[in-house]
Order: sequence, then C-alpha cells, then structure tokens
Amino acid sequence: MKLAVINFSGNVGKSTVARHLLAARIPGCQLIAVESINAQDSPSITIRGREFAQLQDALLTVPDLVVDVGASNVEELLGVMRRYKGSHADFDAFIVPTVPDRKQQQDTAATLAELARIGVPPERLRLVFNRLEEDEPVERVFETLLAYCAASGVVQPRLAACLPYNEVYARVRGTDCSLIELAADPTDYKAAIVSAGNPAEQMTMVQKLATQRLAQGVVPELDACFAGLGPRGTQRPGGPVRLSPTPLGISTAEGMMGTSTAREALIIEAIGEVARLINQVEALAPEMLKTGQALRKSDAQLHQTLAGFEARLAAITERTKTQAVQHLEAQMSASAQQMLGRLCAALIDAAHRVFQDQIGATMREQQVVLNNLRGLLHQLTQERAERWIPWATHASAAVLASMLTLLVQWLGR
Repeated sequence: MKLAVINFSGNVGKSTVARHLLAARIPGCQLIAVESINAQDSPSITIRGREFAQLQDALLTVPDLVVDVGASNVEELLGVMRRYKGSHADFDAFIVPTVPDRKQQQDTAATLAELARIGVPPERLRLVFNRLEEDEPVERVFETLLAYCAASGVVQPRLAACLPYNEVYARVRGTDCSLIELAADPTDYKAAIVSAGNPAEQMTMVQKLATQRLAQGVVPELDACFAGLGPRGTQRPGGPVRLSPTPLGISTAEGMMGTSTAREALIIEAIGEVARLINQVEALAPEMLKTGQALRKSDAQLHQTLAGFEARLAAITERTKTQAVQHLEAQMSASAQQMLGRLCAALIDAAHRVFQDQIGATMREQQVVLNNLRGLLHQLTQERAERWIPWATHASAAVLASMLTLLVQWLGR
C-alpha cells in the first residue's frame, strides 16, 4: 500500500498521521518525508519536492510506503506530478489531515481541489479530522469543509476517521518512539520512581509513566481512526453528513480544471459561509418549530384565560347591575319616604291654614258674642252685689259673735 499525506497548510498533524496512524499499522512500511524545512520527526528518508524521480523510484519498487509531504513542498511536488502524467496513480490513496481552524479548513479544501485537478478520483481521497476536543461533533466543527465536500463531490468524508487532541504527540515529537511500543512497554515506572536515586531521576520516571499512560489511551483512538479510513470505515451514529450541494460549477474534478487558486479560495469561503448559514437555519428549524408549538399552546391558554376572564367579567357586571338596582331602590325608597313625609307635613300645614282660615272667622264671631255676654253678666253681678252688701255685713257679724261665744264656752270647761 502506498499512501501520501498531504495538505497545503502546515500544523495540521501530517507527520503525526503519517508516522503514528499509518506507518505504524502497515507491516514493513517505509516512511519518506518530502520536506525541506520541517524534518523534526526524523523519518527514514527525507527528500525535496523537486527530487520526484527518486520518489517515483521508491513508489515503483517499495511495496508499502507512506510519503509525508510537508507544506513547503506540496505545490512543488504537485507541479512535478502534473508534468509526470498519471503519476498520481502510483499512490493508492491521498490522506489529507485537517484541524478545526478555519484557515486550515480552507487550505484543506484547496488541497482537495488541486488533487482533483491533477486527476485524483474521490474514492482515492481521505480526510482525517484531527485535534477534536472531547465530545465535539465533526459535523459542527468542520462545517465549512464538509459543506465544500458536499458541494464539490471531490471526496466523500468518513466521519469515523477522526483523532481527538492528545498531548502525547507533542511528548514523542522529535524522537523515534512508537506509540504502540510505548503503550506495550512492560516497565513498572511506579516502582522505578520509588527506587530512583535522586529527584531528577524520579521526575524522568514520572514523565515516562505519564507518556506510557497517554499512549495506552491514544492507541485505541488511532486504531479506530485507521479503521475509519478503510473502504468499510464506519460512519458515526446518525449516518453521513447531509448538506445540500450549492449550484456551483465545481461538482467534478473536470469542472475545476480551469479555476484559479484565488477563485477557488473565494468559492470555498462562499461555500463555507452558505453552509454555515444553512446549518444555522437547520439548527434553528427545530427551535422555531418548538417556539411555534409553544406559541400555539400559549394562544390556546390565552383563549382559555380570556374565556374565564370574560365569564368573571360578566358575573361582575351582573352583580354590579344587581347592586346598582338595589342601591337605586334603596335611594328611591328613602327619597319616597322623605317626599311622603314632606307631603304629609305640607298637607297638615295646609289643613291648619284651612282650619284657621275657615273656622277662625266663626270663632272670632263667637268670641265677640261671648265677650258681650260676659260684659252683661259682669254688669248684672255688680248690680246685685251692691244690693246685698249691707245684708252680708250683718250676717258676718252675727256669725262672728256665735263663734266667739262657742270659744269662750270651750275654754271654760
């Protein structure tokens, strides 16, 4: 098997993928680095991009080979391959690692476009989604790149081919250590820490123990990613990414032949923005549906509340009417009583006035008669009194003498 690890962008983990993911799982595999700047991982052979003839010799003679193409030599190597017509067919597959950074995703899309331009078919291209944080979905982190893949058709992404971030890769960079060998290392580093002769040796053992543990954790992740790269690599739960291709004229490799790199970058940017917008709209759709359902539910509850409010308002209105009628009746009853009292008083007053007006004259006439009668009687009395005064004087003297006589007799006893 002959594989090329390639990307226009640097810092996407090409050397890690070439060495620890691919070469370590292909028995007897030889690793070649096409790199004039970054050779820090010290692979078996290092050549420059212009030395393609030497690389072609290895491709034709070595049965299992992984070629790590550094970012500084990708363009040069692809230019040479364009001159060597059909030379891309010497590779069984081109592995393109990528990371979540937006620029790296755009560079990855440009790499895929260039490989399609030189004639690499989609089934011989593989993406490796590198440096994922824990529990981050590939679909969301790499939405720009996945949108380009769906629109262009240059590659069919395999979402199972992903690698989470792990600091062990930085620990083994620049060494010849194999992660598989580190994970299988039988050394009891805990015992070595206890038996260390000095603090510096203890710290060395502590670091080795940490690297061993990290390697034991990362090897299963590498195994799963390698399996995901194969022809039967499994997709993550939920199936493949469903993104509707945008109507751009880049659906096949042939349709991209005359497109400039700058234009491709702009197209990639536009596709990424459109895909992001589509994904945001698709993500908002369930929320909008839930919001609509909530609004309908709220509307129904509001109608129920309004109906109850109307019923209560009607009851309050009826009660208010009843109380108002009762109050009016009470007021009218009091007013009627007052009016009746006033009417009675007025009638009595009128009766008094009538009585005084009608009877008063008669009474005054009778009064005159009585006064005349009294004067006559007084006159008669005076005449008789003058006639009987002497006789009354004699009678009084006699009565007084009798009384004195009786008193003297009573005292003599």
